[in-house]
Amino acid sequence: MFDNYDKTISILSYIPILGWIIALIMNSDKSAGEKSYNAFHLQQGLGLSIISFIYSIVNGILINIPWLGKFTNGVIILIFFGIAIKGILNALGGERKYFTLFRKTSRQSVEWCL
Repeated sequence: MFDNYDKTISILSYIPILGWIIALIMNSDKSAGEKSYNAFHLQQGLGLSIISFIYSIVNGILINIPWLGKFTNGVIILIFFGIAIKGILNALGGERKYFTLFRKTSRQSVEWCL
């Protein structure tokens, strides 16, 4: 079904920025038919990174509220980490499962580069 090279690309796509860029470069060697599995995980990884970046901006505001900022920061970071782990496990299993958090957004946001 999918070889270890494809799974490596898919796993790297969930590592923010550097891992995603490496995965994108590794995926550029493949033909259009072979790219779809990796493109799915690249889209999911980029969507997770974008939402994490947006959250970091919001967190910069929330951190000024003494108890709320620290609490939400810890909870949200654990949620993002859990989503990334779920994506890596899906990649290892050869599955394509959308994160319900950003099903359509991640797919549409990066179609231009894949």
